Amino acid sequence: MSNVFSADEVVNLAKHQTAGQFHPFTCANRGDGNHRVAFGDLGALVPTVRGWICPFCDYTQGWAHDFMKSSPTSEENEPVTISKEAIEAAKAAYWHEAHNGGGYSDKCYEAALTAAIPFLAPIAGEAPEGWTLVPIVPTQRMIDAGKQWTKPSYIYDAMLEAAPSAPDGLETIQTYYERQIEWSRETFGPALRTKGVIDHICKELGEIEQEPHDLSEWVDVVILAMDGFWRHGGKAADLLPALLTKQKKNMARTWPDWRTMSEDRAIEHDRSKDASQDLGGEE
Repeated sequence: MSNVFSADEVVNLAKHQTAGQFHPFTCANRGDGNHRVAFGDLGALVPTVRGWICPFCDYTQGWAHDFMKSSPTSEENEPVTISKEAIEAAKAAYWHEAHNGGGYSDKCYEAALTAAIPFLAPIAGEAPEGWTLVPIVPTQRMIDAGKQWTKPSYIYDAMLEAAPSAPDGLETIQTYYERQIEWSRETFGPALRTKGVIDHICKELGEIEQEPHDLSEWVDVVILAMDGFWRHGGKAADLLPALLTKQKKNMARTWPDWRTMSEDRAIEHDRSKDASQDLGGEE
């Protein structure tokens, strides 16, 4: 049997597989009850020079993303640009948490960052004039700098000043998605697969229901939704603008007070106030 990976590539694959920065490769049979959590996940695969192997069954895999064959970089965060929409969303979330939550605490910063993330657009190369590159997840130094202030504009300025410099050779969500589309087309074919994608999403939702704190299962649903997006006409360059447009529309809608709603039911927006817009709930 010929080798699939070199010895150095096996070392790098193992580092990426166990780094915890993305969902590790796992066995297709991991839900059969005979697999266990090892190497970072249930049924996680183990790299060898002859390809990936499952330690619990005879499943194998003979490929890996090209970037995984190289040693992980020291930079853990992908730089992004900050837009006006991101700033406004962060400010609103910060003050809402401060006034309606537990007062001024770390939760205010967490709420602000969570609200801003949908508006953060990764880019490659130089930032446009008037923009700057910052990590998508703030460093501890940035958080500590922001805690010194209570006024949102001062917090923002302090965190920007404390942000690390951006590394070279950045990957964008578009370049990642282009690779994902190419791999998916080669692996699962070019057909629409509408019912197949929906069926897979339903199975992943069942796994989320069993283990809701397993973040990798939520990522599985995101990847499957992205798969359905390109198969039904979307392009890699269309995804981020579509996300921003949809989020902007949702944030402009009128929603009921979440305190009056059941945690176990979908929260629908007030449809009577946006009859001219597309209908929807928590999309």
